[in-house]
Amino acid sequence: MSGYLPPNLLRLFVPRPELPKAVPLATDKDPALPPKESKRIRPLEGVASYLERARQDAADKGEATEGAEDEQVFTLAESVKKELKKESRRKRHEENRRRGESEFDPAKDPNAAGDPFTTLFLARLPYDLTERDLAREFDAYGPIEKIRIVKDKEGKPRGYAFIVYERERDMRTAYKEAEGMKLNGRRIMVDVERGRTVKDWKPMRLGGGLGGSSRKKKEPQAVVEAPAFGGGFGMRGGFGGRGGFRGGFGGRGGGFGGPPRGGFAPRGGFAPRGGFGGGGFGGPPGGGYGGAPSGPGGGFGGPPRGGFGGPPGRGGYGGG
Repeated sequence: MSGYLPPNLLRLFVPRPELPKAVPLATDKDPALPPKESKRIRPLEGVASYLERARQDAADKGEATEGAEDEQVFTLAESVKKELKKESRRKRHEENRRRGESEFDPAKDPNAAGDPFTTLFLARLPYDLTERDLAREFDAYGPIEKIRIVKDKEGKPRGYAFIVYERERDMRTAYKEAEGMKLNGRRIMVDVERGRTVKDWKPMRLGGGLGGSSRKKKEPQAVVEAPAFGGGFGMRGGFGGRGGFRGGFGGRGGGFGGPPRGGFAPRGGFAPRGGFGGGGFGGPPGGGYGGAPSGPGGGFGGPPRGGFGGPPGRGGYGGG
């Protein structure tokens, strides 16, 4: 069949040359050898034999083995572990607080110097702030005696400081005007020194202090309901309960708190027998601004003696 193909196609069917033979390694298995028998797999066994061996080893060492199998080891759940850690942490904090209360005595603090009534307390300070920066900002309120930025045992600032002024009035001026001042882009808080001026004062770490109000849960404010008026809008008598405009805004037949009977004019006026429905702005039950009655009662075409839907007038906004 290949004899009928042209030479250019016969070149495509030429077999490839043989692969080069590699020298076998010493670790290669001889394919001519018969296969070896597979190793026998031992059946699975329990741990009883190992337990007996461990007991025997303990007996050889002189250790007691009686009752060891009766001991049971319990594993606590993760939730129980968390509760135990929380309880341990709470007890540790309570113990530290009690020890701190017994040791806390600001009057004997060696670092507290100067008159406490001329000392200004600064909180929420930037940690990169220096005494020179504080002196530049607070020297405008008066001469400063001493500035102290509180630091921990490692020498790192804790974010608050004390400024001792020479005069108490300068401290009070700084206390009033420096509240909310921004230093290095951070708003600070000022207060008077309370450790040596307020009796039984405790810091926040001992359960006292004034801070932490933003962390406390705020109680929802009670909704105050509006008092109920006798009548109101849409009740009998229009805007003012029983009687509507009949009788004005106050008093029986009176106007804006006017006399009981009488007002600007005798009977008549804009509306016969009642002005805007009887009563007018202070006139008698059938009075108006003056003039003879022009209709059978009720003004501006209103119902006779009823105002805007009220019965014979008695009262103003809530009069009965």
